[in-house]
Amino acid sequence: GIQSSAALPTSTFTSDTTRPTIESFDFSLESGAIIISFSEVVSATTINVSSLTVQTTSSTPDLNASNSFVLSGGSVCISSCALPSAENGTVIVIQLTSADLITLKLLDSPARSA
Repeated sequence: GIQSSAALPTSTFTSDTTRPTIESFDFSLESGAIIISFSEVVSATTINVSSLTVQTTSSTPDLNASNSFVLSGGSVCISSCALPSAENGTVIVIQLTSADLITLKLLDSPARSA
């Protein structure tokens, strides 16, 4: 590697302005895990689980309707919650709270149609 005493400053810096997009997702009602694959690296710390809505269709959610459910929280990890925690990656795993998972199972679940 380059020694810190030999490092040079950058001459130009171009900020990444491309927002990541969701390429695919999967949801397991058994394990309560939502797996989301993004087009580029995202930071797990920027994912706000309580701002996510699970719904039956891709249309704009009606948060008062029975076809959608706003998550109350959960844990976020990269690639697999069983692996050591990492901060950045293209695959995010959201482990739902027990309460959200139970609610989804009891409802005429939006997740059953996914």
